[in-house]
Parts: sequence; structure tokens; C-alpha cells
Amino acid sequence: LIIPNNTLWGLYHIASKPISKFDLLALIAQIYGKKIKLKKSSAPRINRSLNCSKFKKVTGYKPKTWKRLITEMHSNFQANYLS
Repeated sequence: LIIPNNTLWGLYHIASKPISKFDLLALIAQIYGKKIKLKKSSAPRINRSLNCSKFKKVTGYKPKTWKRLITEMHSNFQANYLS
């Protein structure tokens, strides 16, 4: 989407749907089969999610789900580091 398109210039965020750090860590632990306890923080919440709407509009980009991204990351890890 990026390299063959010489009309793209500037700053674009590329991301999937927003996810909390807690939910992301819980998903990673689940997919990697880790038995850990996560504690939700009582600290104030700050939304630092990336917004990829500009990139989607220009390119038609459809992000994968977090579950799929983490599953692919785990599969690549197993294929490259555990074989």
C-alpha cells in the first residue's frame, strides 16, 4: 500500500482498532498460553490510541483484528525461534 504509491507523503498512523493495555496484555497471555495475573491500574486513564482513519481513507486499508495480529506474531515466533 505504501511503497508502490508515490502520492503518499506525510505522517500516517497505521493501527488496528483501539485496545486497552490491559486487554492487549490479556490477549497476548491467552494466545501465548501464559498463566499470569494482571491487575487493572487505578491510575488515571489516558487514551493514546493511534487513529488510522487518514491512512484508511487514502489507501482503503483494512486492519486485521488484534487477535489475528497476536496469533500471527505467535506463529512467526514459533516458526523462527522454536524450530
